Amino acid sequence: MLAYSLLKQPISYSGFTIKRFFRIYPIFILVIVASYALHLVVGVNHQSSEILEKSVGTPDLSFTSLLKHLALWGTGAAHSLDGVIWSLVHEMRISLIFPFILLALRKYGWRALLLFSFLSLACTILEWHTTGRISTGLDETTVVASFLATGFFIVFFAAGALLAVNRDRVALQVANIPRSKKILLFTIVAMCLLKSSDISSLNGIISYYMNGIGAVGLIAVALGLRQFRNVLNHNVPIWLGRISYSLYLVHLPIIYVVTQTIGESWSGIQTSAVVIALSLLAAELMAKFIEFPSIRLGKRLSQRAFASNAQTVGQQLVH
Repeated sequence: MLAYSLLKQPISYSGFTIKRFFRIYPIFILVIVASYALHLVVGVNHQSSEILEKSVGTPDLSFTSLLKHLALWGTGAAHSLDGVIWSLVHEMRISLIFPFILLALRKYGWRALLLFSFLSLACTILEWHTTGRISTGLDETTVVASFLATGFFIVFFAAGALLAVNRDRVALQVANIPRSKKILLFTIVAMCLLKSSDISSLNGIISYYMNGIGAVGLIAVALGLRQFRNVLNHNVPIWLGRISYSLYLVHLPIIYVVTQTIGESWSGIQTSAVVIALSLLAAELMAKFIEFPSIRLGKRLSQRAFASNAQTVGQQLVH
């Protein structure tokens, strides 16, 4: 989506960074500050399952910790108020250099992707040799390890960008695949997406790259198969996509509040139903009243920056 918007509409780098800031930060700040306040008030009253441990743990509630969360510091301790923001750290870092990644891919194609692949692999192996773990970005203990994890993820952004550059050709190629081979393609994509392994092993590195290949393959399938595209164009998937960022940010704090207030008094099904309903409602309201107005403000400010800068990233992409 980021690559497609840059290819579609010229924009200066300053305008691009303004748009990204207002796309990411206003609602992010709200959720983190709200989560911080809720942890101060509610605390941890009940033990939760291992899956939810990060959402209902006992985070560092110092003011320094709050600032590190807001600064997207990148270490595991700076994710504890809302565990999902580990991925936002890497998205924000890479998005700051994404226009230049896209320029390289436009000019050098698969050769640039190969270079980003080597960079990703080098960062992953370096962390593996120094810490005994592969780069996951989830719970790195130091800022250096966190940046190595960012280096690991860069190839997936590059692969998605190259797919966006060649989307029409890819869509046509996938659409013309014989039916039997389409089934095989779906099978390969599913196997790659579901591949998992111990993150402390070399096989774990292979699994993560297979997951990335599967994700790119799924997008390619969506581009080329009309039936799959029709499913994704249904009102429900479109609505979920529209509120996805707000939902991504808010669902863990809601899980935390519900599990720590209701605790063991409700069944798992009842608790899950309440969490899902509250998460969807909160995401819809946050998207409508905070996220989308912030995006519109960012667009207006970026247009001013574009007007004052004749040489744009988009113009370079076109030429």
